[in-house]
Amino acid sequence: MLGGLSSTEAAIKNIPIIHTAPIPGCESKNAEFFKSRFMSFSSKYIIRQLKAAAKICSDDFYRCKIIQAQKENIVRDSCDKIYRLLTELNGR
Repeated sequence: MLGGLSSTEAAIKNIPIIHTAPIPGCESKNAEFFKSRFMSFSSKYIIRQLKAAAKICSDDFYRCKIIQAQKENIVRDSCDKIYRLLTELNGR
């Protein structure tokens, strides 16, 4: 199971993700966010998770499609942007 931060860290490193049985609430929303943008596969059923893992490992097109979606949807320099904003706000 991955939380929002772990999911984002994996996406920044271009690691295909399989979300499994998220904790109801914010974690299920994180899993849905990633799944809806094709940045991960999500299922609470182990057989579907295993099939997705096999497909990620064996199907280059499928794996690259997930990685490309991660690249398109994750802001890689967001930490720097937050730091710069906080620094600017502190100086005002």
